Amino acid sequence: MFKLAIFDLDNTVLNQDKRLPKKTLQSIRKLKAQGVKITIATGRNFEMAKPFALELGAENLIACNNGGLLHDLKTGEILKEKLIEPDALIDAIDVAEKHAITYVIYTASGVHLPAHQTRFDVYHEWNRMFPESPLEISEVTDTNQLKALKAYKVLYVIDEPQLLDKMRDQLAKHPALSVTKSSDTYLDIMPVGTDKKNALEYFLATFNVKENEVIAFGDNDNDAELLNAIPFSFAMQNGTINAKEAASYITRLDANHAGVAEVLENLKSYLG
Repeated sequence: MFKLAIFDLDNTVLNQDKRLPKKTLQSIRKLKAQGVKITIATGRNFEMAKPFALELGAENLIACNNGGLLHDLKTGEILKEKLIEPDALIDAIDVAEKHAITYVIYTASGVHLPAHQTRFDVYHEWNRMFPESPLEISEVTDTNQLKALKAYKVLYVIDEPQLLDKMRDQLAKHPALSVTKSSDTYLDIMPVGTDKKNALEYFLATFNVKENEVIAFGDNDNDAELLNAIPFSFAMQNGTINAKEAASYITRLDANHAGVAEVLENLKSYLG
């Protein structure tokens, strides 16, 4: 029935420990063996998506940074990209600095962080765990250097829900920026018009499939446009309200209990 399956990573196929459950891996590989093309649409950058995409047997084309970057999985080549406008990047950095928000700049050369922040351990741990897909980590002492980067995304890390919502609402008014939540504590800031639905359009053309030949899974606000764009979309049981309202179906189990696998093993009971 389906020719293409699109999967988000975090809290969708990956559990809360950022691990890929064996049951989920087996179900997706079984789907691929049936002739369904597999791909990834994630908020992650390429290096932090690549190992999981390879393990899942994804096609060479995957979407990173919420659709702002399309990569060839095999070569790492950037097939399509969209950069934040220079003035918009400055605005996003100034807001973060004003409110003492932890932030990370995503570029083609890796991640860039202000030297006064404490998030470096996350990325150094990644390089320790996944040496086959190393991430370049840049510690910057001069904020002006960050403002001069060619950036695809700014990630805000905010533990306070009220502040996160305030920043989302404030930056959503910016004419050159798209803003979305990708987790309870992550705010993704990208060029205007960037979302996973745009990646879907590229997938459809590249793989020569139609919307009703696609099945997709996601859990958060950054998945909503994609989930709303096709008839066979699934929001995770652990998903946000926006993701669930956008999706056609909701999984019976959450990501920690291999909810994706449960759907793939019981499709008829979902679709009727």
